[in-house]
Amino acid sequence: MTDVIYFNEHFYPSEAPLFTAKERAFLYGDGFFTSIRLSEGILAHLDLHLERLKKSAEVLNICFSPINEKIIQELIARNHAETGIWKLKIIITGGDSASLVLPQRQGQVLMTLTPYIEIPFKPLFLGLFPEPIMRPFARHKTLAYLDQLAVKQMAIQQGFDDMLILTSHKEILETTVANIFWMDEQTFYTPSPTLPLLYGIGVQTFEKIASKQGWKIQHGAYILEEIPSNASAYLCNALMGFRPVTQIADRTFARNLSIEHFLHNKQ
Repeated sequence: MTDVIYFNEHFYPSEAPLFTAKERAFLYGDGFFTSIRLSEGILAHLDLHLERLKKSAEVLNICFSPINEKIIQELIARNHAETGIWKLKIIITGGDSASLVLPQRQGQVLMTLTPYIEIPFKPLFLGLFPEPIMRPFARHKTLAYLDQLAVKQMAIQQGFDDMLILTSHKEILETTVANIFWMDEQTFYTPSPTLPLLYGIGVQTFEKIASKQGWKIQHGAYILEEIPSNASAYLCNALMGFRPVTQIADRTFARNLSIEHFLHNKQ
């Protein structure tokens, strides 16, 4: 069975040659994307994902044709993806402008559907990336992803699941694919969205869950040593949900099974 993709208002087999050598996504990593969880035919937080695409387009000065749920539902049907868990990826490229700045440009819309393999629910071990990574578009999921791949590769080589990325002042930002939050005495802590990080839909969702539970929400610029040793720490994103973190560098954290059970039932 050939996978079906959507590209600029038409459907194609996934192997169709759609881009030219002038495509800015290839030349400069110009563009942005979002990944949406599709579970048993239900798209999680589609409105939030589409709103994020709109905001990224405004910041990056890229125009693109509107995406509506009817098109997405047809893509789901063509891929027979009504059951199981899938990843819907929506990519907006920077088109084929030859400009070496970021003028207003017409982007290209690509949507793909692939089966999603769940990350095992197990405690995660994180390292600390030794250098700060400061990107001008850190708050957007751009196609320029090489930094994250390099950090992930170092994590694997050193025996970690991932690494925390820090600012030059050692403030915690995020990992390569997830946000971090921790719970301590009914307070939900996470790095401030004003920092150069992607304030993801996953962490926003868990923050809303915590707020509805009556827990206090605390944003800030935190260093690792400010996370209490008795806190329970988690990584999260829109695809995997959340996973407990029991070690960051040489610091260990206990699991709180009651919180994990609660979050499982609410996500």
